[in-house]
Amino acid sequence: PPSPTAPTSQDYTVNPESTTGKFTRWQLVHHVLRLSVDQGNRAAGQDQRNFVLTGTELTSDVRVAGSVWVSVWVDLVDGDDASIFAYLEDVDTTTGKVSMVTEGQVMASHRVAFSRPLGSSNPAALATLEDIHAETATRKSVKRGRRFEVQTETVATPGESSVFVRSFESVDRQPRSGVQRVDILLEPSAYTFHKGHAIRLAIAGADKGNFQAVLQEGSTLSTEWKILSGPSFPSAVHIPVLP
Repeated sequence: PPSPTAPTSQDYTVNPESTTGKFTRWQLVHHVLRLSVDQGNRAAGQDQRNFVLTGTELTSDVRVAGSVWVSVWVDLVDGDDASIFAYLEDVDTTTGKVSMVTEGQVMASHRVAFSRPLGSSNPAALATLEDIHAETATRKSVKRGRRFEVQTETVATPGESSVFVRSFESVDRQPRSGVQRVDILLEPSAYTFHKGHAIRLAIAGADKGNFQAVLQEGSTLSTEWKILSGPSFPSAVHIPVLP
């Protein structure tokens, strides 16, 4: 029998037709015309193209406020970089409708330069800016003044906020094949998952019509992945749940 500590591996082939549609936050004309963002029913085709994990039916309402953080261990089989898109979704278990709540995306080669707990009970985006500025100022001197983008996430329990820093500059990209951890910070949101619904995480390798992968010279885009979990590869979704 398999070891209880053996990692779980699930294959995923990137579907180039995966998309969030035409009425997204990324289409600037919709902002100008004040049109609503609408990804429609994700169950009607899109989630069949994505890797999805669905939780159990909720026994009570779950209120979420803040930024969801997805940490996924992935084995890039046939390339050394990947476009990784993560979506938090609401599944109506009665009608089957799936609605997108929030999303995030990153190239695997844009790695987190460093991360650490903030050690504060205050929301990461508010009262802990001095901590962030102090640490990034030190890192900037090491990196000769290059700008870093600071990303913060707040998990469910106060005091467990973390800081992630990555530059998103070409010189800092680290493409590599094989097993690696990728951290994705989703857009902040405030939302209630109602009793009887389920929470779903969907992962994709493309968003047709909205994003195009930009690779470093000599890099190849991986379309065959193994998504890992287990004690050795603790893939996880951190959701900021309100009491």
